[in-house]
Amino acid sequence: MSKPIVSVVMITYNHEKYIEQSIHGVLMQKCNFEVELIIANDKSTDSTHKVIDKLLKDTCLPNHITIRYYNHHKNKGMINNFYWALEQSKGKYTALCEGDDYWFDPLKLQKQVDFLEFHQDYVLCGTGFHVINNNEVVREISSGDTNSQKSFEQHLMSNQFATLTLCFKTKVLSMINLEALHNYLLGDWPLTLRLLQFGKGIILSDITCAYREHDSGAFSLISSNNQSKTVLLTISKFITQNSINISVERREQLKKELWQVLYQTKDIRERTDILKQVLPAIGSNKLKFQTFMLIANTPHSVFSRLGWRLI
Repeated sequence: MSKPIVSVVMITYNHEKYIEQSIHGVLMQKCNFEVELIIANDKSTDSTHKVIDKLLKDTCLPNHITIRYYNHHKNKGMINNFYWALEQSKGKYTALCEGDDYWFDPLKLQKQVDFLEFHQDYVLCGTGFHVINNNEVVREISSGDTNSQKSFEQHLMSNQFATLTLCFKTKVLSMINLEALHNYLLGDWPLTLRLLQFGKGIILSDITCAYREHDSGAFSLISSNNQSKTVLLTISKFITQNSINISVERREQLKKELWQVLYQTKDIRERTDILKQVLPAIGSNKLKFQTFMLIANTPHSVFSRLGWRLI
C-alpha cells in the first residue's frame, strides 16, 4: 500500500461494547483513495483487546484500507495517548473517531477530502452528527441546513467541532507544538483552536456519525459542575499561554462562566485556585485581582451574594 491519503486516529480505553462498531464505521468508507486506521488501545482493563484482535483475524479488509493496531503495555492516559496516536499519522489528512463513537455515512471521508482538496484555504472540516444514548436512540441532532464556516473567534467562544467529525490537514501538526497541548484537561478543543490559526474551518451540513453518551464515557463521568470547570480552565489556559487578545464579548462571557463555576464551588482553596487560573485570561487588573482574592476567602453564602457584582 502506498502512502495513505487519510489516517484515521482511533484511541480506545475500555470500549469492549463499542469498539467493533467504531472500526466497522471506518471499514465501510467508500472512497477513491487509500486509508489507514490507527488504533491506540491504552491498556484497557476489559476485553477491548480481545475484541479488536478477533476482528483483525476474522475480517477481510477492503483493498484501500489498512489497520495499524497498537496495544500499549503501559497506560499513557487519555490525552497522552491521543497525541501519541496523532504523531503516528502518515496521511495527507487526519480524521478522528474515538472507540465509543462511530461513523454511519460511507461517504464521510470522501466528502471531507473532496472539500479540503478544492478549498486550499481550509485546514479543518467537520460534519453534522447525532447524539445517541446506550439504546441507540437519537437524543439530539447537531447539523445545519447549509455548510457553516467557523472562524477562530467563533471557536474561541465555544467548541464548534465534535471530535468524531473532524478531518484536517496533517501537515499543520508539524507547525504546532503538540507537547504544549499535553497538559490541557481537554485534548480536542486546544488542538482545533491551534489548527484554525493556520486556516479556515467548516462544518458540512451532512450528518455522518454518532456521538455516544454513556455512563463510562470520559466526559460523562465528570459531574456537571466539574464539566463546566474543565471547559473554563481549558479555554482560560489556552488564552493565557498563547497571549490571545480576546474580544469584549468573549471577556464578558468568560466572566459569566467564571461566576457560574465559582457559585457552585464551596471550597475556598479550590475557588482561589480557579480564580488564579482564569483571571489572567480575562485581563483583570491588580486591584480587581486583589478584590477577587478577598471575595474568594469569604464564606460561600456571602460570596454568592456579592461576587458577580464585583467582576
